[in-house]
Amino acid sequence: MQKISLITIGKVKTPWISEGCQVYLGRLKHSFDLTERVLAASSQKEEEEKLMKALESIDGTVFVLDAAGKEYASESFASLIAAEKDMGRPLTFVIAGAYGLSSTFKKGRKLLSLGAMTFPHEITKLLLLEQLFRADAITKNTGYHH
Repeated sequence: MQKISLITIGKVKTPWISEGCQVYLGRLKHSFDLTERVLAASSQKEEEEKLMKALESIDGTVFVLDAAGKEYASESFASLIAAEKDMGRPLTFVIAGAYGLSSTFKKGRKLLSLGAMTFPHEITKLLLLEQLFRADAITKNTGYHH
């Protein structure tokens, strides 16, 4: 089972987004060893320090979600996830808080974009979880993605 970690800043407080996240987390647990680490929201500098510390012990591939990152079609994202699984690499996805991340933090990191639009960090989490579920469905050819 592929290991996937989410490191996020701040709890999801909006009820309908939280419910949606729980739905996809429940669906994903059958296909991935998924863990989530929520770091307390604070200033951008403090959040980046917390993220740096959290990333020190991470193995595998780390993607930082950012509007300036590389965009993937759902099928390409599914292929990326499958390729990382085939190589035995755990995946970590980082979602920053409301203030985003500095260019210094992002420099040299793999950036992943969910699109050119800017989304609140809570919605970003929901969208990422849905895309992970979709990627799994594409790989398994379940018909969810049509």
